[in-house]
Amino acid sequence: MSSARDSMQAVTAGACFCFCSVGMMFFNKMAIQAFPLECILVAMQMAFAALVLLTFGWSSLHFGSLIDVLRWFMVLPFFTGMLLTSILALKNAPMSLSITLRALSPLGSLLVERFYPDPLRITPAVIMSIVVTVVGAAVYCSSLEKEAMAGVGWVVLNS
Repeated sequence: MSSARDSMQAVTAGACFCFCSVGMMFFNKMAIQAFPLECILVAMQMAFAALVLLTFGWSSLHFGSLIDVLRWFMVLPFFTGMLLTSILALKNAPMSLSITLRALSPLGSLLVERFYPDPLRITPAVIMSIVVTVVGAAVYCSSLEKEAMAGVGWVVLNS
């Protein structure tokens, strides 16, 4: 009985993630079209998120030492860069391009995993699935209008 419950919980979690992910992408696309100042838009979104977290989540926040807080502040520029490149990708490219090119991110993951002590075993099936993904992305990109190609760099940088 617990395996059916676990399966249902996993399906529900996956569906919620997909719904939230699509919703976030859609509303960010609308936001960047209505407010074309991307840096200010990202700053306002981050400030709003921090304000909500401090207002409603203050009791659950725990800060260790000042060193711990400063260590986590090193993440801030990278996270901001990820948000900014995502907004710039949505500004300069269709949403479907972002989704399609993000399917290529396993290429980078495979490269990084080569440096792990126990790297993933690459089989012919893995190579074939990656080739199919790359060919599919290339076919999709080949039919894009020239204006949409300006966003490819931002999507790749964000991925």
